[in-house]
Amino acid sequence: MIGSAAAYSTSTAFPGTAALVPTLGSALLIAGGSVGEWDNSFLVKPQWIQWTGNASYSIYLWHWPLFVLASFVLLDHPALIGPAALVLTIALSALSLPLIEKRFRDAFSKKTPKQHFSALAIGIAIVVGLASLQLLEVSRNQRANEQAASSLQSDRPECFGAAALVSGPDICPVTNTTVLIPTPTKAKLDKSDAYRDGCWSNEPFKKRPVCTYGNGPIQVALVGNSHAGQWLPTLQDVAKKRGWTITTYLVSRCNLTTLPLQFDTEAKTQACLDYGQWVLDQTQGKKFDLVITSERQSLPLQGATWEETKTRAVGGYQEYLKKWTSSGTKVIVLKDTPDPGRTIKNVPDCVAAYKDYQQRCSGTPTTWKWMDPLTDAASAAGSGVDVITMNQYLCTQTTCPPVIGSVVVYFDASHMTATFARTLTGYLDKKIAALT
Repeated sequence: MIGSAAAYSTSTAFPGTAALVPTLGSALLIAGGSVGEWDNSFLVKPQWIQWTGNASYSIYLWHWPLFVLASFVLLDHPALIGPAALVLTIALSALSLPLIEKRFRDAFSKKTPKQHFSALAIGIAIVVGLASLQLLEVSRNQRANEQAASSLQSDRPECFGAAALVSGPDICPVTNTTVLIPTPTKAKLDKSDAYRDGCWSNEPFKKRPVCTYGNGPIQVALVGNSHAGQWLPTLQDVAKKRGWTITTYLVSRCNLTTLPLQFDTEAKTQACLDYGQWVLDQTQGKKFDLVITSERQSLPLQGATWEETKTRAVGGYQEYLKKWTSSGTKVIVLKDTPDPGRTIKNVPDCVAAYKDYQQRCSGTPTTWKWMDPLTDAASAAGSGVDVITMNQYLCTQTTCPPVIGSVVVYFDASHMTATFARTLTGYLDKKIAALT
């Protein structure tokens, strides 16, 4: 029983065969009783344990609806959901045990079904009514937030998103504003269209989806893993201005290089290499006017440590880039963005949990830096490959904020929200124009 509590997680199929472990464990505990020289009943004699056992059915009935309710009421404060649900569960169980459960159980023969049903209906009505009021309040607050956000975007564009960092703190002070675009809850879903449209090749990399955006005469390929895909909202806006058609070759948890990565099976290692070769076959030569690529080093090289990968991976990317340039393909490498995951588990959750999120949830260009061997390779590649860095719009010299110009920057621990990515459009467009 203890082992299942410690080892089972959300990935465990439950109910299912896994349910046999705690079930049989409980049966053996009951069957064993307290017979023997050593009496272990002292473990369950404390009054609070006895009460928990007596109230277990009430706790069982209350905990899940209260957890769901707390998830709605506290949707922008996820850290409070569990504690709030626990406290309410214990409190309502303490009330319902003597007032409802024991009455139903002890006086069942004296009550008519109609009376039981009436009491239950009243209780349900109270819970539903309170939940409805809270949900209406949450909805009202969200609408007010969205209206304030829209006003900021139209009235002070110089302080919206990335522009706030360009304008500087004298014009756009860094504050812990409650007007967040999107809200932390919505930020988790604020991703590029590549997610909605199923544009990713995932392990074991057999399916190789290709997505197309825009219908302009200039053909542009967007190539790489999720840190290339996060740029799609920005590039879609650039495409409208420059007459591009963007074709995506996006893969999850695989790096496009000539060197093998350390997967858990040799088959996956080879499949990732095969995918990279397929992308080259699709994009080399004059098929595209421009290839834009970016990578987050997601796995170490096969047989190498992370530290060894940092330097050795450069050679694999150099060989890959050379295959493009030798066939006449023009390449732009977007330097990888900061990595909040070095210090923060999830940016939207952190922002929701703390009123002083700009202080609690920020990093520095040093602490949020991860290896970027693709950019290192591109910097030494010479003719045909250019590097663009946009990190000056995500960090100052000393700080990388979680919210810039009222916009939540990341939808998880490392990927930009689509909203923030779009605020970079004008700045990226100018850099691309200077190179093409």
